[in-house]
Amino acid sequence: MQGGFPPALAGVFLQDHHVPEVVGVLNHVIQSQSSPYRFGTFRCVSASEVPPRVRELVSHTDNLTLVLERFCHTRFEIDVVSKLKDSKKCFYSRQVLLRVPGEEGEAEQGNGQEGDGALGGDVDMEGAVLGGCAVSLGVICVDLAAMRPEVRRDIESERVPFGRILENHGVKREVKVDQLWKVNADRDSHLWTLFHNRHFSSHTNGTDLHTYGRTVEMTCDGKPAVLVLEVLNLPPLQAVALARGIRLDEPANEQPDGGKTRFGMAAEAGERDREREEGGR
Repeated sequence: MQGGFPPALAGVFLQDHHVPEVVGVLNHVIQSQSSPYRFGTFRCVSASEVPPRVRELVSHTDNLTLVLERFCHTRFEIDVVSKLKDSKKCFYSRQVLLRVPGEEGEAEQGNGQEGDGALGGDVDMEGAVLGGCAVSLGVICVDLAAMRPEVRRDIESERVPFGRILENHGVKREVKVDQLWKVNADRDSHLWTLFHNRHFSSHTNGTDLHTYGRTVEMTCDGKPAVLVLEVLNLPPLQAVALARGIRLDEPANEQPDGGKTRFGMAAEAGERDREREEGGR
């Protein structure tokens, strides 16, 4: 991408491939005293190498925040792990955890979509109480000059997930998946530290976490504006799936609409909801 996105720097290593954009973002956003900094081990994979139901969560042209909202039946909060801002260049990067509201182990009340119920709320999720759990990590690099003033203010407020901001403001976006990744995190990695919680501990083999992610380019209102690295925290997502009697590693049924799944339709559903709300005003 062009227009102020940082060049590649040394210090973050991806197995098999050095991806300049991702390496650049990570080096700008993640600050560490160690050298090299161990974020995790990344390996390029094709969509066919990703378990089908996990593929529904990452291999699509929708916004991941909205897809995970639909999957988990809840809205999310963000924890900003680190950030970098260059006002002169209108450049902004941050590393964030997308998490379920509340403290870890608490039931999250009244934050689900109407008719769906919230995790740990009135709907019996058979133990999938995920209050406080992170469901993904995002490393985002934004050209603020490409954003409307009201959108820029919400981004810089650091209170609402980026994808939810775009949806709330009706920003037209096009999402292009550059690459899918298989990610390995051992006990010494940054991802292990960020994702470590009771769901994480009970769904790993005790030494490594294996998960998946993607790198994405996004245009907003027709302007190239965003570069994102997104990594799923699979254990809590698996807990949600198991509460519904499914497994993320089992085959998914083909959909009659050409392969778009119920999770992959989250962005479109959100836009329809917004249009209905505006029409009722």
